[in-house]
Amino acid sequence: MNLLNNDPNFSIVLPGGCNANCDFCFASSKPSKTTLSKYLVNLSKTLESLPKEFYQISITGGEPGISPWLNHVLELISEHREKYTNILLTTNGTNLLENKDIIATAVDHINISRHHYNQIENKKIFKGTYNITDEYLEKCVDEFGKLGIDVSVNCVVN
Repeated sequence: MNLLNNDPNFSIVLPGGCNANCDFCFASSKPSKTTLSKYLVNLSKTLESLPKEFYQISITGGEPGISPWLNHVLELISEHREKYTNILLTTNGTNLLENKDIIATAVDHINISRHHYNQIENKKIFKGTYNITDEYLEKCVDEFGKLGIDVSVNCVVN
C-alpha cells in the first residue's frame, strides 16, 4: 500500500445527527440506512484489516455525544487499543461528562469545537438545541484531565 504520509488517520463519522444547526455545516442529519449490528461488524472488519501504519482514529459526527452508537463504537475501539494508540474525539461538548466512563476506555484526546470565544455568541452560531456552558466545558477539561485524557477547546474563526 502506498501512503501519502507516515501518519494516516482513520475517521469514523458516527450517525445520529447534531444538536446544533450551524449555517456552514456540511454534516447531514439523515438517519443511517444500516443497523447497529451491521455497522459494528463492518467497523470491526475494517479495524482489523487496516495496515499497521494506521494507528490513529478520529471520531466525529454530526455530534458524537448524541449518537446512540457512540458507546458501542467506543467499546469496539477499546478492543483494538493495542493497534490503535491515538484516538481522537471531536465534539461540541455535548454529553461528555455523561459518557465519561466509556470515553475513558478508548479516547486519548478530546477536541471540543467552539465557534466563538464568547458563550452567548457561540450559542447564536451553533443554534439548534446546543446549550453547552463555559462552566460545563471547564468541568470537562478538569475531569478528563484527572483521567489523563488530553482536552483542547478550540474556537473556529469564520
